[in-house]
Amino acid sequence: MRMITAYKVIRIVATFGTIGGTEIDCLDGQERLLRWTAMYRATVLQSDVDVGHFPHDLHHVTAQAGHSESSVQESDIGLNSMEISLGDGSRFAILETHSLWNDHNQNTHHPDYILRVSVTALRESGYYDQNIVPLVALLNVVALSVLTFQDSDFFHRALITLNIAFVEMSIRMTADSHLPSVGYQI
Repeated sequence: MRMITAYKVIRIVATFGTIGGTEIDCLDGQERLLRWTAMYRATVLQSDVDVGHFPHDLHHVTAQAGHSESSVQESDIGLNSMEISLGDGSRFAILETHSLWNDHNQNTHHPDYILRVSVTALRESGYYDQNIVPLVALLNVVALSVLTFQDSDFFHRALITLNIAFVEMSIRMTADSHLPSVGYQI
C-alpha cells in the first residue's frame, strides 16, 4: 500500500519535516477504513510581510492541505476527511483544529479537495519593549544633554556624540539581526 503526502503550504517553504512517526490506525477492517496521522513542522517565507509597525506587527499565514481525485484513485485510498490542527511549535499545544469532509460520490464537478486554514500571528514584542526601546530613549536623552555643555567643552561634546553614535549603530545591528529578512525602511 503506497502512502501519499497530502499536505502542502501555499507560501514558499524554507524547511519542511515530519515530527515523530506516522500513525496508521485501522478503524474498520471490513470497509478497509484507516486513519493516517502525521505531524509536520514547516518554516515558511512570506512575500507580503509588512514590518511597518515593528515590533507590534502581525502576519497572516495561510496553509492548505488537499488531495486530488486522481491521486486517490492511483493510490487506491479513499480520503473522506481531512483535519489540520495548528499548534505552537515551542509548546506542542494544539491551538485550532479545522476539518474537511469529502463525499466523492456526490461532488463530481470538483475533483480536487482542499482545506485552507488561515491564522493571524502576532509578534511577541515584549523583548523590544523592555530592552531596546528604553535603551534608545535613554541614549536620546543623553544626546540632547550634550547641548547643555559649555562651548569651551567642544572636545567632550564631540566625544560623547561619537560614543552615542557607535552605541546606536550597534543596537541597530543587533535589532536588524532579529528582524525578518525582507525589504523595509527604518
